[in-house]
Parts: sequence; C-alpha cells; structure tokens
Amino acid sequence: MQIHYMLRLMSPLLVAVALAAEQGAGTITVPLEKKLLPDPNWEVSELQPLAGMTDGLHAFSTTLPFRKGVRVRVVLMERDGSKPVWLIDRNLDGELSPDEHIEVGPNPTVVEIPLQDEPYASFPIQVKAVDLPPKWEADMLRRNVRFIYHSHAVDVSGRVNLDGVRYDFFYRVNSNTFDVALSEAWMAVDIDRDGKIDLENWSDEMAYPLGQPVVFKIGNHYLRTDAVDTKAMTALIREVDASEYQLISMRKGRVVPEFSFVSLEGAAQSLKSAHGPRYTMLYFWASWCAICQSEIGLVDEANRIYQDRGFRVVGINGDKDAATARNFLKDHNVTFPQAKWDSVKDLVERRMRIEEWPTAILLDADLRVVSTNTKGELHIRHDGLMNTLETLLGGSKSGVSPDSKRDDH
Repeated sequence: MQIHYMLRLMSPLLVAVALAAEQGAGTITVPLEKKLLPDPNWEVSELQPLAGMTDGLHAFSTTLPFRKGVRVRVVLMERDGSKPVWLIDRNLDGELSPDEHIEVGPNPTVVEIPLQDEPYASFPIQVKAVDLPPKWEADMLRRNVRFIYHSHAVDVSGRVNLDGVRYDFFYRVNSNTFDVALSEAWMAVDIDRDGKIDLENWSDEMAYPLGQPVVFKIGNHYLRTDAVDTKAMTALIREVDASEYQLISMRKGRVVPEFSFVSLEGAAQSLKSAHGPRYTMLYFWASWCAICQSEIGLVDEANRIYQDRGFRVVGINGDKDAATARNFLKDHNVTFPQAKWDSVKDLVERRMRIEEWPTAILLDADLRVVSTNTKGELHIRHDGLMNTLETLLGGSKSGVSPDSKRDDH
C-alpha cells in the first residue's frame, strides 16, 4: 500500500531547516527540526467491543503503542443513524472527554500527545480509517470488531541543499530515548520532492541499514549519513563515491546488474552464464516457505517446457543449510540452477531487499525487469506464468491481462 507523507503536514515543520555549515570536503552538518513526525509506515489494530452499552449504542476499544511501556487508549462509539465518534486519551489520564474527539477517515489525522520534560513538546500518532473489501467488512461485522490504521514510530527530519535544491531527510528515532541508531534505523529522503516517501518494494527513497551505512542517490550526488545527534539536533551527511551506492531496484524497467553466485553443488556461476537468450526469471524461494513448496514444481515445469524457446529460471535459495535445499529439490524433482544462500545473502537482503518469499522477477535479454508480478504487470506466478510465457515466446495462448489484480502471497 502506498502511504503518503502529506506535504501539507510537512511544510510548516521544515521551513526553517536548511544547510548550516561546511565541515570539510563533501561533509555537511544539517540542523534537525525540533518537532517529531509520525513515521509513514502503518500498522493496523483491532478494536474489541465494550460490554454494557445500552439504547442502541455500540463501543469498541484498543490501545496504541506509545513509549516507555505506555499505550494510548482509543475508543470508537457507534449509534444507528449517527456518525461514528472516535476518542483518544491524548492527555493519558485514563479518562475520555469530548475535547479528546478525533477525526478518523480516509485521510490521515495526526494526534499530538503532550510530553513533559522532554526535548520535544509532543509525540505524534497518525491515524486513519481502514477501507475493507465487502467480504472482509462482512467478516468484521460478523466478528463484531473494528479496525484502525495507525503509525507505530516517530521520525526526525532535516533538509539538505544540493545544487540549489532542498531535499528532506528522515530518520526513525527510538521512542523512549529519541536517539537514532544508524546501524538499524529506518531512514528516507524525498528524492522526487513530491511531499511523500515512496514505501513500495525497491524504493529509491527509503531503506533499512541492516548493519551497514545506507547511501542515497540524488541526481549526481551520493549521500551517506554518518551521525545523527538528537541532543545537538544535527545530522552529519557526507558525499561519497558512486561505488558506495549499493541499492538495487527490481522495479519494472530497471536493469539488474550482473552478479556471481555459488551453486548448491559448489560451482561458481553468474547471472549471465545461467541467463536465457530471451528471458530469465529470478525465483527467490526456500524449503520452509509453504507457498514455495506448492509452486516450485510449476516453476520447474515452465523452465523445462520453455528453455528451448529462450527462457531460463535461476533459483535464489534462502535455506541456510545447503543440504536441506538439495534434499528438497531432489524430492520434488526440481532441476533448474540454484544459488546457495551464503553466496547471495548480502545481495538478497541488503542490495535487492527481498522481503517476501517467494518472489519472482522476470528479466529480458538485457537483464531489464519485465515484471515483478505486481498489479499492472504481467502475471508470472502460478498458472499465470505459463500463459505469460506462451504470449512472450510466440505461443497461441493469450496472456493474463496486465491489469489483473495480484494476490499471490
């Protein structure tokens, strides 16, 4: 789901943030905004019914994560024929009053929870309504529960000036200490300056460090954050060489760089050596993945049927124990080449940022991404794979409509 940092929420917070001082070649100190922002990633919470309601009144309640073990109570009140009323215990006194009413609708609402004796005046929690398909809404009513989307973390922000253009940087802070752990904290930059952070798979605008520094590419600049000091309210950002940029986008139209791997049998191989002359599908799977277990036979069948027509499958196996993977492949009669996990772990986790198993990526002869099986792209999962290959490789069947909705995971 695409989640937006609405520009109207950000602009008043960032007006005063700008480039402060040069500390040396390629290094700048950036002041941080002295106001916390709700993190743009969402979680969903289930509200349970409250007993003892009368006169057609129905109430539901949940608590949302705050800090230092404290949770914030939220209550929804419904009466037939009336607009639902949402309340949040923003002053944390355990009581709910009319002045604690909040708007919960399709657009995000930010609720500020006051802080005492802290570097920030308040802690923001962002909420919005959950829009359910009819089938799921019917199930919600049957179970007599309700849902709410909410933010679950907070960020600090700063602004960097590059070639006369300002770019907003965001860092997730620890909700208890307000420190930023650069080795593990979510970070982002609004590269296209559209007032929102792209949170979709393989985004150029956000990343998790996973123990190593993250470098963002902005135009011809490559920027790495070396330190964030929320006590001094500054971030130290350094311009680095292009060779330090590691993020690989697997989105449609992007080119996947050549990479080497070791097969499950111990042989050194490369993507190009295993690449089909017309199309190659990278298939990220593991023996512990239930969907992989049911699907991998069809993937192997596609590899056998279409390899003489220019198609190959390259398996990227996620099993830490190679023997487990080999036994699984033998038991399921799978023959397409496989990359051993320890030879691609850094590539898969840190550079390609594969988070769903299985994941399928279809490449053309130039290693350009043709489909990732997302909505609006060719279907390359389950039975849709065969139809798509028939279409691409000159067969008679018609491919699945690119606009068909994907629900394969």
